[in-house]
Amino acid sequence: MAETNVNYVTKNEFRLVALVLVPLIVVALIVLVQHVLSALFIRGTTKSTPIVLRGGAMTAFAERSKWAQVSTTTYCLDIKTSGNYYVDFDDQADPNSSASPPNAAAVEIHGHDPTDPNKASKFGFKLVLQTVDCKGTSGHKSVQISSIGGAFYKAALPLHGTHGDNLRFLVDSSAGCASDEDLCERMAEVVVTASDGTVSTYPCLDGDCSVHIGTQ
Repeated sequence: MAETNVNYVTKNEFRLVALVLVPLIVVALIVLVQHVLSALFIRGTTKSTPIVLRGGAMTAFAERSKWAQVSTTTYCLDIKTSGNYYVDFDDQADPNSSASPPNAAAVEIHGHDPTDPNKASKFGFKLVLQTVDCKGTSGHKSVQISSIGGAFYKAALPLHGTHGDNLRFLVDSSAGCASDEDLCERMAEVVVTASDGTVSTYPCLDGDCSVHIGTQ
């Protein structure tokens, strides 16, 4: 008696399946690749984030580039010329508090008041968004950062990822923070001044916040 196999597939059936499935798989792969490339292209061209400030120990990270020293209390970083400035505030503990204030001209990052852990001091960083480069050449963009009520740590934090440089805020001992420098050097609020003078304040009492500055 001849053996039968219910799972036997004829050459014609196999050829038909191949002709249908292979093109579908190819099309699916093309769509996937296009989607990934599109996402990468968008992230790479619409937004540049050369400066990231973290709040645990107030530090200004420069993406790839180096901060150029202007004086003992001021540094500068050149930004690509194209695009408008943007500032993004992000509270890791509370996503609802994230914001992107428009037309920013200056940003201040304040630490905690040494006498009250639930209050911001006026010590920290001030960043001014400029329409010239660090050498003063017009038609470019740069960000100038200064310390308020303190200076910068001489030793930078260890570099990681693509960070090219970083500046960490060092509070002045005369500010009353000698007993708890960590508190005074931890982000408590972000104050953004717009080009029309409008001031927006974003609290960050736990210090677990970040600020991105760049062009888009």
